Parts: sequence; structure tokens; C-alpha cells
Amino acid sequence: MGIQEKPRAQVVQATERVSKSVEKSLWQVLEFFHNWLYFGRAELFRLPRDDFCLELVFFSMTVVKENTPVQVRLYDSIIVDNNDFARSQLDEELHDLVSQRSSTSHKDPGSTNRVLVPSIHSPLPVEPVLVRFFYYSRHKRFCECVPIIVFSSNDLAGKNIANHLVRGFGFSPQEPIESAKGKLEAWEKNGIRLIQLPLRLSVECDSLLPNPVFETDLIIFASRHRSESGTPCLTVHATGNYGTSAEYGGRPGELALTSAKALGCAYRFLKEHSLEGFEPFMEATHHGPTSLPVPSIFIEIGSTEKEWVVEAPGRTVAGAIMHVCKNYEKEKGTVAVGFGGTHYAAKFSRHVDEYAFSHIAPKHVLETIDSGMVRQMIEKTTEPVECAVVDWKGTNQPAREKLFKIFSELGLEWKRI
Repeated sequence: MGIQEKPRAQVVQATERVSKSVEKSLWQVLEFFHNWLYFGRAELFRLPRDDFCLELVFFSMTVVKENTPVQVRLYDSIIVDNNDFARSQLDEELHDLVSQRSSTSHKDPGSTNRVLVPSIHSPLPVEPVLVRFFYYSRHKRFCECVPIIVFSSNDLAGKNIANHLVRGFGFSPQEPIESAKGKLEAWEKNGIRLIQLPLRLSVECDSLLPNPVFETDLIIFASRHRSESGTPCLTVHATGNYGTSAEYGGRPGELALTSAKALGCAYRFLKEHSLEGFEPFMEATHHGPTSLPVPSIFIEIGSTEKEWVVEAPGRTVAGAIMHVCKNYEKEKGTVAVGFGGTHYAAKFSRHVDEYAFSHIAPKHVLETIDSGMVRQMIEKTTEPVECAVVDWKGTNQPAREKLFKIFSELGLEWKRI
């Protein structure tokens, strides 16, 4: 059951729908997405329906061990072929997967109690069992899912970066793209598309991008960075809102899907290709969009109108974007989420050779952060998160104690820097 080599996958964000369907069984939820895939995406891409596979990725599951509910961290998956869509096989594979991982995750040599695993037909626990679906096609046109670069026509820095992509990297004009906002200008180079949006990226693009033309495994936003200090800089960050405010786009209390490898790859390039007068920064997670169905990152020029139009940073960021497009999946380092420190995450930036950071929660949000938000930081990272990293001097003792309790609840290892 399944395929030997998995092509790059398109992410389908299923978290909200699953968590709102806790009265349904896993099988019912799976059937919904299978039908959505089988009758929807195959028709959209004009491909044979038998050409698709569906993969369920299980981040965690609640099981009963020694009469006590235990959350097991899985980071494993089951691949479903349209020709093998059978309840009995899925039930068996799910049971084997969870039983094996729960026994290795909670070592207890003296215990012989059987782990009770929910059936695929049982109601879902309060915490969603599965967080993401992936779907594949063996068809070349669909498998080769490459990043998309997006900039705004209202953004001087974005247009500066886009000009260097066109002039310096050979992006050529394409037919305009139909969208809810009218026709969008587009360019292309070796399958990588550059698309101009007539709106503010952080605030307005959540509703525009759920469009077949944006089917990809990564969106890179080329943008401006603004700060009160006006310090010239080049920045990289994920997006999301930790608190109850969403003043700069997205939804309150929601983080965007992102890629730790893409963020690390971008920051490392900016650091290794340092530009005189422009300091590279890895920023903490902030602003929108937060609801895109695919991972995204921002790479920016800061921090005033004077720097946004300068040729040198535009050229450097264009180079960073192309480097990420071609190399981010090869990026090394332990995938981690970060806690503490300032907005500009200086401590984390010094450890990029050891860690690939996705979402970073700075010191000022730790007072209100809870286990749900930490779980979101983990689940909204494309790559499996291996540990949490705490900026020791950038956190106070009450914040650390609260975080350690949350890490313990989630079964998440942590390190200090």
C-alpha cells in the first residue's frame, strides 16, 4: 500500500476542519477529504483519478495507557492509494503505527499493559488526531511543485526585489493570471513564478491566495520592513499573531504555516552574503497573513523608504530568494521552535548552524502564551519539530517554568541557549 518514492507534496491544511468535527470518526473525516481529492483536484488538473495518492500525517494522538490518557507524538504517516481505500487496512496500519510509537515514546520496561488505540471508526478525541493531509500525483506536471514568489505593486521594496529577479535572473513575462482582484501580472523562470498582487501582503492576501494558480509547496513574499529605529537591515521571518490583536493582518491567535528549512536557508544566505550597512536579522513571528493553505516566509528590505529603493539590497534579497527556491529542502540543522529574547531574535540567529528555527515567540508574548499556541507553533511547521529552544537570559523564571510545564505536556524536548 502506497508508493516507494514520494514526490514533493501539496499541503492541504486540515486542522480547522478536523478540530471542528470531533463528533465524527477519523474514517468519516478521511472520506470527506478523499472525495474532495478524488472528485475535485483530479478534475481541476485534468488528470486520471487513479493517478493520486493521499497521505495522512499524524502529529499526535491520545491513547489510553495504564488506564490513563497519554498523548503520543507520532510524526509518521499512512499513504492511501485510490486503489487501496479500504477501512480494514487503514485500521490495521493506524493501530500498528500508534502502538509502535507509543511503546517507544514512553519506555517502561516493567509494564506489560496493552496500549488502547482508538479505532479509525471511533469518535475523534478532543485534540485532533491528524493535522495535515498531503496529496500526490505521479504525473510530472503536478509533482514538480516549486516555490512561488509574490510581491505587492504598492510596495517599493517588493518592486525593487522583483526588478532584480527579472533583470538579473531572467524571469520572463507570462499571460496575466485571473483572480478575484482582476488580472495579475506574472513572470516565470524554470517553473518558478513571480506574481504581483495589487494589495498589502500582510493584511489582504489571505482571501486571494486560495486559488489553483497558487498551488505550491512554498510562497516567498518579497517585501519591505518598517521599524521605528529606521535601521537599514535585511530580515527573514514567519507570520502569525500570538495575541488577541491582528492589527497588521491575519487572525488573532493564529500562526501561519511555515518552513524552518526555508527560513534558515534565507537567513544563512543573507548572513554569508553580508551587505555593508545592512544588518541581517531573523525576526520573531509577527503580522499576517495567517490562513494561507501553504507554507510561507517573508524576506524583506528595511527599514525606511530610502533603503527600500536602493539597488544593492534589492539585488541581495533577489539572490536570497532564488537560493531558497533551489536549495531550501537540503538545509541542515535540528528543526526547532524558539522562545524568548527580543523581536530581532539575535540569540537564535547566532545558532543557525545548529538549528533550523520556524516560529519564534519573543519574550513579550510569553506571559499570555499557552499550550494551544505552542502546539500551533509545532503543527504549523512543515518539517517535524524536534525540540524547543529557550533563550535563557531572554526569559524570566516564571515564563520558563510555564514553558517547561507545557513542553512536558506535549512531550517536547527543550534546549537552552
